[in-house]
Amino acid sequence: MKVDTLYLSFRRRHKRENHLGLAPIVLLLSIDSKRVVLATGVTCPKAYWKNALRKLTMPASQKQHVLPDFSEEVVAEHNNTLYQLQCEVVEIYKRLRKPEPRGPVVEVRITAVKDGLRGPKKTPQQLTRERVSQSLAELYRAFIAEREGLVGVEIALATSMSHKTRLNRLTDFLRAHDIAGLRPESFGLNMADKLIHWLLKVKGLKRNSANKILRGVLQVLSWAVRREYIDKNPAQHYEFKHQAKEPIKFLTVGELEAISCIELANNGLGLVRDCFVFQCWTGLAYADMASLNVGRDVEYHRDRAGNLRRVLRVKRAKSTMFKGYECVIPLLPEAERLLAHYEDTIPVLTNQAYNRGLKVLGEMCSIAAEKMTTHVGRKTAGTLLLNMGIPLPVVSKFLGHANVLITQKLYAELLDTTVIDAFSMLGGYAPAEEETTSFELAA
Repeated sequence: MKVDTLYLSFRRRHKRENHLGLAPIVLLLSIDSKRVVLATGVTCPKAYWKNALRKLTMPASQKQHVLPDFSEEVVAEHNNTLYQLQCEVVEIYKRLRKPEPRGPVVEVRITAVKDGLRGPKKTPQQLTRERVSQSLAELYRAFIAEREGLVGVEIALATSMSHKTRLNRLTDFLRAHDIAGLRPESFGLNMADKLIHWLLKVKGLKRNSANKILRGVLQVLSWAVRREYIDKNPAQHYEFKHQAKEPIKFLTVGELEAISCIELANNGLGLVRDCFVFQCWTGLAYADMASLNVGRDVEYHRDRAGNLRRVLRVKRAKSTMFKGYECVIPLLPEAERLLAHYEDTIPVLTNQAYNRGLKVLGEMCSIAAEKMTTHVGRKTAGTLLLNMGIPLPVVSKFLGHANVLITQKLYAELLDTTVIDAFSMLGGYAPAEEETTSFELAA
């Protein structure tokens, strides 16, 4: 009968020595030429390790003392830790080899000894369950960690980043109410109301922004139910309240012309202006403009007159493997001028620096600060095209919307104006004697 023999030895991993001269001591286990290496939690300087004895000793010379706090008591404590670990391994090995009554000696595998010492290897779900057993915040972190593996496949990078922002808001709320350890099961309807009210009053968010943060929390709770971390979503029946829809914000042709023509001595502000004007004539979102590669994204097409035109075909940053959003952007003269000026590579500032610069430009041109944001440039592009009579499906493709209904919903008020203007060109259309309704039109 084959006899399996246990071999164990402590080694100092000198190649893993840190800047303090400390290297970890590991336990080497071997049975029938199969071995595993286990951490012991003990570290020591080279001068304190006696390889022949497989334990720590005090250096013979005081000159070899690497760390002043590595006293004899510390050395004895470390040696005791190693000895206790060795005894535990031997005891596990003996218990595993113990034969059944009137049975042969059991063959022991090295993995069985390791599992007996450290416990069986846990699945990612088991590890996550242990992590999230303490608080809602930990649950949210586990959710984000799983979703990060799906970036570009099922979700966009911006979606993953937005969840991190929502987690930060949630964490601030929990700390402000001294409930950082709140368990997921305790986040009910009452707590959801408290979160919304805190976001509105303390953080000054608008209702729709606060709703997005709470929706993120509810999404995490629903995910936890599917992963069987909790039994049910305690806030699944929460009823959201929505603020009245605000009219879209865009620049008039006059405002856009004022920004385009302003003389600037500051090169940084000049770059901000050019990026914003480029957005207004291409409809690109900030993330799409930042990732634009003209050499990769440009195509050449001839129009009906036979003129060769450049067209950008841009895959939006929010695209995933299963759902793509594509912009088809014929380059208008102003956009071509800016690309020529920057040799087809427009440098883009960080989002924060860009928005700060836009506020300064707005003050210089007497334009309201709320109309000087990166996304207003995109809205201005859609407005310009619709006011020029470009059909809605074409504008939708230009902006990279998933379908025409999204474009129609976003520009509903503007479309009403476009319909009225279209009918005014028909013969026999009689204007009202007294104006009852007015819409803001681009100049």
